[in-house]
Amino acid sequence: MILVCAGTRPEMLKLAPVVEAARAMQLPVHVHCSNQQPDLLDPAVLPWETEGGLTQHLLTEADFVVVQGDTRTAFQSAVHAFEAGVPVFHVEAGVRTFDLNAPWPEEGYRRMLTQIATYHACTTFRCRGNLLHDGISAFTNVTGSPIVESVRARAGTQQIDATDPLLLVTLHRRENRGHFTDILAGALRASQDHFLSTHWLSHPNGWATRAKTPLPSSPPDEAVRFAQRLASATVVLTDSGGVQEECNALGVPCVVARSVTDRPESLGEGGAVLGGVTEEGVYDAIGQALDLDRETIRRDCFGDGTASHRIAEWWGELLA
Repeated sequence: MILVCAGTRPEMLKLAPVVEAARAMQLPVHVHCSNQQPDLLDPAVLPWETEGGLTQHLLTEADFVVVQGDTRTAFQSAVHAFEAGVPVFHVEAGVRTFDLNAPWPEEGYRRMLTQIATYHACTTFRCRGNLLHDGISAFTNVTGSPIVESVRARAGTQQIDATDPLLLVTLHRRENRGHFTDILAGALRASQDHFLSTHWLSHPNGWATRAKTPLPSSPPDEAVRFAQRLASATVVLTDSGGVQEECNALGVPCVVARSVTDRPESLGEGGAVLGGVTEEGVYDAIGQALDLDRETIRRDCFGDGTASHRIAEWWGELLA
């Protein structure tokens, strides 16, 4: 049995197409939800069979445990599997900044997870190179990210009508707390100078929800509407690595509000501009992003849209 563990919306969105592909191959998949992010989970995206704490009974039945990314759920599930002697299959392995404080605590989680995982599905060749840097060479494959097919399916051909060019803002990173005002000030100046309507989608992580902002804001979208809103945006300002990936897959210019990005693959030709966390940096980066020709953005920086089938086929080989 393949035990898939997830607990946040990004994990669900990336693992859902893999689980679907695996079940189409009639592989025995069991989905466990940790409920790390209950306010954002939609069981229609990835239905799960069990939720709550990971039990010894489930681990005993598993041939291997699948985790995705660098969340608390991914790390703790991998630790439970490791302690039970069950192999760990890590989707989105090798993502790095090599700075333990950015992103925090995710950089630490994914580095430690790498050391106890057996199988490593890397999004890009750069990620695989990072694993080689860590001394990990066995059982590594470059599969691409399933977020590519996930976000394209959710966005579809329908876009949200926008009468004005739209600057869409998503911010939630813990390490940006002291820079939040500066980032938003840069966004506000850019929206005024470039005649953009601006909308901030808040995040239910506590501090971002309570933060005061001069920008129009609303609660988080459900998954399909968010993908459609991304596709309709003129430019996106975000500190989310996942949103950076989604923007690339949709061909939408993206300004990364972080001091360092763990997805450098999409900088430049992939439509992403590193804006940093200062007012001037964000303001300038939005201007650069607006100058990009969307038709020339490389939309395959994180895969060609077949990652789910590649990963599912790998699962099948491991069970054979």
